[in-house]
Amino acid sequence: MDDDLYPHPDDVPSDNDTDSDVDVDHGVRRARRRTNFLRRDSSSLYPVQFMDIEVYMAAAQFALTMATNLLPILSFFIALDNAKRSALSAWERSTTSVASVGAQLRDDIIHIGASISELHFLLGWIGGCGELALLYVADLTYFVRRRRPRLLPEKCCRLHEISRSDCDTWFQLSPYELRQLFDHLRFPVKLVKNDDHVPYNDRRTYNSERAFILFLYHLRKGIPFTTMAKEVFGGDARQYSDMFDLVNDHIYYTFYNKISGTCFSQWLPEHVHRCRELVHNALADHAIFSTEFVNGRVVNQEWIHQHFDYDSFRIFGFVDCFEMECGRPKDIRRSNGILLDLQ
Repeated sequence: MDDDLYPHPDDVPSDNDTDSDVDVDHGVRRARRRTNFLRRDSSSLYPVQFMDIEVYMAAAQFALTMATNLLPILSFFIALDNAKRSALSAWERSTTSVASVGAQLRDDIIHIGASISELHFLLGWIGGCGELALLYVADLTYFVRRRRPRLLPEKCCRLHEISRSDCDTWFQLSPYELRQLFDHLRFPVKLVKNDDHVPYNDRRTYNSERAFILFLYHLRKGIPFTTMAKEVFGGDARQYSDMFDLVNDHIYYTFYNKISGTCFSQWLPEHVHRCRELVHNALADHAIFSTEFVNGRVVNQEWIHQHFDYDSFRIFGFVDCFEMECGRPKDIRRSNGILLDLQ
């Protein structure tokens, strides 16, 4: 696919859609499979339209063939008309002119002129049909877009460009905490997309702060990249997936030691078994009192004792409390009258 079908990232929307400075963009319509999704509404053809192109092309070819076959006949009549006129002029200049011969020549000239007029009309009509067919073919083959699909200007590309209210709404973090998270994740200045088929100097690079913001926003909100580009951050939505993958790979490879399931042995190697023993004893020494209700009435009560084999007992995580939704530790005593901090 041609590169001119893709909008340039520097293209920004104009405040006036009828701006005379906007270039007229021409293109060739293609099959739907090979059409850029930004142009799919104006540069793609259905199978019926491909059949229409073939019909119109055949009609134009037939009209051209018919016009070519009529040209010798028209030339013959024009030559005959000129010969008759020359003969009539010679008879009129002659002193021995015969009136009957002159009248016959005049009648022949009139009939030949009428035939020439009819041939001119027929040639014009056939040519018009051929031109009309070619116009239909051109209409189905080429398209004119007077306004290229403009990309919205990029917004919130840096951490300091995000306001405190947006930072809290988007990430439930303060700007200082967001900056701390970015620094602790050890991002480089630029993220480079690795592609074995592209030389290193020609590979795409993205600003780490912008990629980090888009990555975190997409994780928090779950909004599609196209909606993010249209309503929040601007720019080319097709680059969002690259930035998301680059940030994900950076975190995975940089901090694999923290997510590989061996963090206990890395940070507390001498206390791993002691911690496992304490958790096992706490679970084994206690029981859970279970009560079952049906329509508000107690139908069953029992004590549930946990039995775990210590040799196979392994800790993989702890479940947080979900009784009240909260994104981070928060003191809610002022709002709800609860005397304890909430996680």
